[in-house]
Amino acid sequence: MKGREFPMASGVRATGVFLMLPLVSSAMFSFGLTAMADASATWVIFIICGMAALAAIMWVGDLKRALLSIFLFTLPIEISKAISSDVGVYAPALQIYLSDLAFLPLAALWLFDKIFRHRSPVYWSRVHWIALLLLLWFSIEAYLGPEPSAPLINLNNVKYFVFFVVIADLVRDPRYLKAALVALACGLAVQLTIAALQFITGSELRIQGGKTAGTARVLVFEQANGLHVARISGFLSHPNTFADYLTFVLPPLIVMLLLGRTMVGTLVWNISAVLAGGAMVALILALSRAGWIAFGCSLAFIFVAGYWFGIVRKSHLIALAVSASILIVGVSTIYPAAIYRVILSDNRSGGSRIAMIDQALLIIERSPLLGVGLGSYNQAAQTAIPSSWAALPPDYRESLRKGVVHNKYLLTLAETGPAGLMLFLLFLGMNLLVPFGRITWATPEQFALVLGISAAVLAQSVFFLFDHFSYDMRIGLLYVFCGLLLGMRDPQEGAVALERQSS
Repeated sequence: MKGREFPMASGVRATGVFLMLPLVSSAMFSFGLTAMADASATWVIFIICGMAALAAIMWVGDLKRALLSIFLFTLPIEISKAISSDVGVYAPALQIYLSDLAFLPLAALWLFDKIFRHRSPVYWSRVHWIALLLLLWFSIEAYLGPEPSAPLINLNNVKYFVFFVVIADLVRDPRYLKAALVALACGLAVQLTIAALQFITGSELRIQGGKTAGTARVLVFEQANGLHVARISGFLSHPNTFADYLTFVLPPLIVMLLLGRTMVGTLVWNISAVLAGGAMVALILALSRAGWIAFGCSLAFIFVAGYWFGIVRKSHLIALAVSASILIVGVSTIYPAAIYRVILSDNRSGGSRIAMIDQALLIIERSPLLGVGLGSYNQAAQTAIPSSWAALPPDYRESLRKGVVHNKYLLTLAETGPAGLMLFLLFLGMNLLVPFGRITWATPEQFALVLGISAAVLAQSVFFLFDHFSYDMRIGLLYVFCGLLLGMRDPQEGAVALERQSS
């Protein structure tokens, strides 16, 4: 479909279609009213938003683009329904997320078009082969491992791989790329709005069907007269998860700002500045040290690589140094909790991570070749008690055994062995190096976005050192952003020509 043109709008077939529209819309409206009868205010709002989304789809006329926009808009909204049960705090489970309701029909339409309508080949690259090998190895580990629900849990990895393939193929068309970027920007704006309300009201603003951060949302600084500070988490389940989401979206925004108003346009530059400023403030208020470190590494990558490619100038480096100095002084004065988070006691947060690393190393030592199996880390942790735990209180040891190591690389090595870790590192590395390939970019903005998303992948690679990232939506975000990266690297030839003519 193009614009609001309907291919079937001719003769008797068109008459039949338009006669069916009132019936379908009336049925959906009636169902919505029935569903809202005993629903909470949260679900009333979601049903109304869903109806508005369906109306937007009918107005736009391009169903795939509309579904793509809805999928990316809802992707960082952590409202889910578990299909498999989990037995531990961080035990993996198969879940259906809000964004899946848009992605499943999107993937079906995409596949239908590939097979029956356009009969065009699926875009495939060397990175796709690595992602496929990684999925196959995870699947083997799921079936060989002792965890009975592992094959079901592995469907998470299958879904994320399909995310990667579909997004990389769709965004090769500039129209879909633009829709994707607009949806991500709108999603960030909503996240920042909710985070601002959380900070102002001091409430978590719980959403029915969403996960809560629990006690992790409030930090108590005993050395600062027992200061209680509430952390923000947006539509996500934990402040650290929210901080990780911000490290995905901040690097591309910063690179767009570095290009300047003349290059990207005043409107785009102003929107990027507002969103980047809001995301920076939100990252500080999330009080995630791992998020700060990851973002700092991505920022260094942007400025070093950007200077090499001519995007960053000496004036930018001077502005960065001045801005960093002002930020440190301002944060110390206005929001000292951010400084306390670095210099004061962290209530055993760092000690717990070290203790769990010792446990992970013991699990790896016991199963050095194939690992303990996908999703089986928590089961293996029940009997893996390192000697360094002898001095820990029994209750503390018991709480540690309920979780998984807060290090994605050690978790991957422990569950899937050296082969799984090698393939995972290769997937990250190949996406990280995309800007440095011998590629002719259609526009400076395209290269800037690629550089920014590569910096976001680097941020995740650093964040993986400090958090568990088992099978949750953050891995889905990684695969989506890698799909955007690969799609922009190899756009369709006809689409590139069209874009150049329009510019």
